[in-house]
Amino acid sequence: MADSDPPEPATYQSTTQSTPAKHTWKSADPRKHNEPLPPDAKLDRFLQLMDSMGKTVLIAQDGLIAIMRSGESGPAPQPPQKAIETARASFRKLFFSEETGERKTGISEDAIVQATIGVLNSIGLPNGLLASPSQYKYDPTDDKRAKVDAALYPADYVPNDARPNWTHLRMFVEFKKGGTANDPFDDDGPVEAAAQTRTETRGQLTAYAYQTLVYQHRTAVYAMLINGSDFRAMRWDYSGLLVTPAKDFSVDPTALLQFFWAFSSLDEVGQGLDPTATLVLPGSPEYKRMDLWAKENTEGRPSTRSRRKADGPTQPVFKYVRDDFRKSISSKWPRYKLKVGPEGREFLVGKPIFTASSVFGRGTRGHIGLDVVEDRFVFLKDSWRPFYKGVDPEDLGPEPPPSPVGVAQEPAFS
Repeated sequence: MADSDPPEPATYQSTTQSTPAKHTWKSADPRKHNEPLPPDAKLDRFLQLMDSMGKTVLIAQDGLIAIMRSGESGPAPQPPQKAIETARASFRKLFFSEETGERKTGISEDAIVQATIGVLNSIGLPNGLLASPSQYKYDPTDDKRAKVDAALYPADYVPNDARPNWTHLRMFVEFKKGGTANDPFDDDGPVEAAAQTRTETRGQLTAYAYQTLVYQHRTAVYAMLINGSDFRAMRWDYSGLLVTPAKDFSVDPTALLQFFWAFSSLDEVGQGLDPTATLVLPGSPEYKRMDLWAKENTEGRPSTRSRRKADGPTQPVFKYVRDDFRKSISSKWPRYKLKVGPEGREFLVGKPIFTASSVFGRGTRGHIGLDVVEDRFVFLKDSWRPFYKGVDPEDLGPEPPPSPVGVAQEPAFS
């Protein structure tokens, strides 16, 4: 019998991998007819972390608040003294013995979660934001099954099932039981700590920031790490991560509440939401229109225009386009109305068919979108433009040649 080459081993390709990636893996098992391998969240986080190293900057809390309030005038609102005293009493009870006054040891992460959420929900944060725990369950629409410990939400969208709601959270909060091993950052050396447990925590935080950016259209993501009795505030955007030095809040929680208060006082744009993207809510005319356009066209001809909005594309459409659009809105994934260009042209989109894998970079994603003006399906590339001196952005390049009458300039499915 002739010798044969050994079978190719099964390898794994992260679904969150940058292009170009620093690590290359395959996502199918060639020994089983290229059957897809199941997701590996731990490996995904490792690859994502490797792609995002060297982008963290340490910044004083006052400096981070100033950046957060860059569009505001006057000093940041301060928490009232009553709120500070409420927090002080709660955290003293958590971290110190009532009998001896000595510092407690072995405080569980759950105890820190419950005490902190109790404080945040009892002091009356501005704009009615409320905290909700979610450390044991994941969002059913999330294929990565991320279970962030807690988050702040508008009062109308606080989850009632102890799961994270990635569509509506405004700031996520991650808790650890304390100690250097659980602190992903270093205030005295290179800010990105290199020890294994510390990098794992940083990978976890990066994964949660990424999930927020995937579900929402944002200019920035804010978060809080509470590690025992220390806290760090964080701000991600597509250029890097800002993080504050660790500060103990067990005796004096003023600084902790100052950040929560300053953040909660801002409107949704100040809290990092992209003003050019608006959620399309169930029952709205736009939501119903997307459902209508997703229906299979059994008549085999385009829809016709009228005084009212067309009930489907007004030009022929490939079946796969409509099928993919239907898939993009078939789950409970959030739908958005995006305004594009200086004229604010509107497109309705569901789940992207492509999403860039890294928290940092251009944040590119691709949608099959519904062009509200032209009544047609288009492929909509959504990305942040890089800035280079002397280089025009891609949408400001040479003028394209004039199109024949009735032929659109935008790429469209037809």
